[in-house]
Amino acid sequence: MPEESFKLMGRSSLDADNSARDHQLYHNVTTQSDGLYHCPWEGTSACQHKPEKLKCNYDKFVDSHLKPYRCKVPACADNKFSSTACLLRHEREAHAMHGHGDKPFLCKYDGCERGVTGNGFPRRWNLYDHMKRVHSDPCTSRSAGGSPPPTEKPATGSKKRKQDAITEPSTADKEHVKRAKTPPVVNQQPSYAEIYHQSEKRLQEAVKQLHDLESANAMANLRNANECIKAMAQALQKINQAPGMSHYSYLHFPNTCP
Repeated sequence: MPEESFKLMGRSSLDADNSARDHQLYHNVTTQSDGLYHCPWEGTSACQHKPEKLKCNYDKFVDSHLKPYRCKVPACADNKFSSTACLLRHEREAHAMHGHGDKPFLCKYDGCERGVTGNGFPRRWNLYDHMKRVHSDPCTSRSAGGSPPPTEKPATGSKKRKQDAITEPSTADKEHVKRAKTPPVVNQQPSYAEIYHQSEKRLQEAVKQLHDLESANAMANLRNANECIKAMAQALQKINQAPGMSHYSYLHFPNTCP
């Protein structure tokens, strides 16, 4: 789209958005077939805007290209700004406008009008921001520049009580909850009585196979029977050594019978 078609009438004062936005692109616009507003510069290298559903966002797209806001000082009439915020910043820093109270923080650069007494900045971070952007001062840190320092408000009594009530649970409380949620571990080892009866069943099975003397597993069956007898003897010994206790529930012994 030719640049000549977007030339605007210059504004000599800070007007409202609708007054500065007198170009036809702000008014003669409708949504396209997809129901969205498309930036007039869409598809060019200078435009990265995506289609929007809201007309106000479309207007900001046009603002970024046309820069319709003008400084009211004649010497700066050719300066273009894309928003009232940018224009206000220019007027505040270049012309000491929109000031509030004393301005004790002066620019240290020779020849800068913001270094004149009474024409400085009301806050130190405003001065740092000016020196960084206007003079590219390398000594002004990033944190001292673009934003004011955060202010902390003392917590009121009610808010403090709420904050005290909503506290992080202690480590002991977390451990207590963890133990409460963990199910108890059930001992799965068989009792000595169970070991005795299981070994007895295996012994009976082994004895049935001992009748076949020519079996290739005859010797292995004999060893199995012997191991079962040993396991039964050990279990019975443990049972007899624990009088007054229910060996069906409390006494345990590793099952050594194969």
